[in-house]
Amino acid sequence: METIFIKLITTAALLVISILSGIWLHKKGRPLNTAIFTLHKLVAVAAIVLVIISAVNLFSSAEIRSLVDTAILAFSGIIYLALVVSGMLLSFDKLSIERIRGIHKITPLLALISSAGVVFLLGSN
Repeated sequence: METIFIKLITTAALLVISILSGIWLHKKGRPLNTAIFTLHKLVAVAAIVLVIISAVNLFSSAEIRSLVDTAILAFSGIIYLALVVSGMLLSFDKLSIERIRGIHKITPLLALISSAGVVFLLGSN
């Protein structure tokens, strides 16, 4: 259980670093600063990989009991997918439209909330 806790704390720290580097990247404006952009992408990918590893470990030790559990897990996966896709689209100058920026601004908060929900859900099972 201690290893899972360390993974969750590390994942949360990576998500926060990713959010902060995204804010920093936004404040710098276009053209995108390559060093900050690379840091943002690498930290985000590392966070997502840890989320997947942690989820697989938790799934193997927990029992998903209801449709609500499944819906929460699916919602979390969709949020992370929207986060990655919107970030990818924003990296192209021609696709950097306001609607995609709006999606990319709200999905990090939703990812944190849904991740906390999944951890609570699996921890309670």
